[in-house]
Amino acid sequence: MIKSAFPISLLLFFLLIQNIIPQSARAQSEVDATRYSTQGQGITARALAMGGAYTAVADDYSAVFFNPAGLAQMRRLEFNAGFNFLNAGSDATYLGKTVTADNPVTALNSLGLVLPVPTYRGSLVFAFGYNRSQNFNTAQNIDAFNSSGSINTYFQKFTPQFGSDGIILQDYGSLAYNAFLLNEDGGTNPRYIDPRITGNVQQQSKLLEDGGTNSFVLSGALEAAPSLFLGATLNFINGRYSYARTYSEQDVSNVYANFNSFTLKDDIESDVNGFNLKAGLLYRLDDAWRFGLTVETPTYFRLKDRYSSSLGVSFSTSDSSTDASNNFYDGEFEYELTTPFVFSGGLSYEFLFLTLSGNVTFKDWTQQRYITSELSDVNALFKSDFQQTLDFAVGGELRVPATPVRLRAGYSIENSPYKFKLAAPSATPSVRTDLNDARKTLSLGAGLLFRKTFAIDVAYLYTTQILESRPYPTADVITESVKATNVVVTASFRF
Repeated sequence: MIKSAFPISLLLFFLLIQNIIPQSARAQSEVDATRYSTQGQGITARALAMGGAYTAVADDYSAVFFNPAGLAQMRRLEFNAGFNFLNAGSDATYLGKTVTADNPVTALNSLGLVLPVPTYRGSLVFAFGYNRSQNFNTAQNIDAFNSSGSINTYFQKFTPQFGSDGIILQDYGSLAYNAFLLNEDGGTNPRYIDPRITGNVQQQSKLLEDGGTNSFVLSGALEAAPSLFLGATLNFINGRYSYARTYSEQDVSNVYANFNSFTLKDDIESDVNGFNLKAGLLYRLDDAWRFGLTVETPTYFRLKDRYSSSLGVSFSTSDSSTDASNNFYDGEFEYELTTPFVFSGGLSYEFLFLTLSGNVTFKDWTQQRYITSELSDVNALFKSDFQQTLDFAVGGELRVPATPVRLRAGYSIENSPYKFKLAAPSATPSVRTDLNDARKTLSLGAGLLFRKTFAIDVAYLYTTQILESRPYPTADVITESVKATNVVVTASFRF
C-alpha cells in the first residue's frame, strides 16, 4: 500500500492554498508532479492487448508512442483511429467502513496517419496524429463515524494571517475562524485555539478527478543500414486536470449544543501544456528476433491552476454571532515542471503464427523538478522519498492459421515511485514499498485482418492497485482498492 497519486491530491491542495501568502508561496506537491510524470498505458488495441510490450514490435501507427524507429518497417500508407472506454472505480475503507465509487469516461484514443516515402534503398517514413497520453479519471467516497478526530483540529495548525480588517481569508485556518469554528488567542505570537469541533462526527467525502493529456505527434524513421531502423517522435502535449471534493462533518449524535454540520468544498482546474522527444532504435537480428531501445527526454510542462475553497457551517441557534456562515477564497498560480528521463528496452520473437515480446522500462523518479525556488523543499522530497524503478511487460499474439483472427494477451507491472509506505511514515526503519504496491494490468484482445488491408482490433485491460491516502493530514489512513477497466477499439486501413 502506498501514497496515492489520486486521492492524495487533497494534500496538494493544503499546500496549494498557501500560495496566497507571497512569503510562503506554494502551489504544488510531490504528488501532483508524480501525476504528470506517470506515463499512460499507450495507444491502439493491438499494442495494449499485448501488455504494451511493443518496443521490439512497433510495426504499425502505435510505433509513434512505443518506438518510433519501428515506423521504418512500414511500406504502405496507414490510417488509424481508436476509442477507449474507461471506468475507474475504487473501494475505499476508512475507519472500518468501505464505500464504492466510480468515474467512467469515453475518449478518443488515437487518430493518425503513416506516410512512407518512396526511396531507392532502405526506407523513409513519416507519421503524424493525435494520441490520448493520460487519463486522470478517478473517484473516491468515504462515509464513517469518527469518535476521536475532526478536520477542524487540523485547521487549528494554521498560523493566523492579518490584514487591515483583522484575520483575512488566506487558508483553512482563517476559513474556520471566520466560520466560528476556532478562536484566536490574540497574543504576541498569535495562534488558533479552542477548536469547537473535535470529534464524534459523521465524516463524508466525495471526490472526483477528471481530465487527461493529449499529444499531437510528428514522427519520422529511416532504415539507416540493412535491418537497422532509427526514429524519433516529437510530442506537443496539452490537456487539463480537475479536482472536485465535497467534505462534510455532521453531529449525528447531538454531542454539540449548537453545531449541526459544516461542508468544505475544494475545486482545482489546471491547464497543461508541454513537449518532449522520444527517440528509438530497432534492429532485426534475423527473421525471428527483433531488438528495440528507446529514450524519452524529460517532458517540460507549463501549468496554470485556478483554485477555490469554501466552508459553510450550520448552527442550531439563532444567536447572531453563530448564524450559518459561508466563507471562500480563490486564486491562480502558474509554474513549470520537468519529468525524468525514461529508458526502455525490448525483445521480440516471431515463429510461424506466434509473436512473443517483452519490455523493461527504467525511470529515476528522483529527477522530477519544479522550476522555481519557491518549491525547493518539494524538490528535496523527490530525492528523499522517491526511487528508481524498473517496470516490466510481456505479451503475445497468435495468428490463427487459415483465418483472419488474431488472439492476444499481456501482463504489465509498474512499480511504485514512492520509496516508503504511507501507513508507517515514522517507523524505524521506514517500511519500503515492494511488489505488492505495484500497479498491475492484465490485458486480453482479439483482431480481424481482412486482405492485409483493413484491421479491427479490440483490447480489454483490467488494472488493480492498492493505494493509501488521508482525507486530511492528521486523519486515519484510507485504504483504497482501485480497479480500472478499459476497453479500446481500433480500426486501421493500409493502402
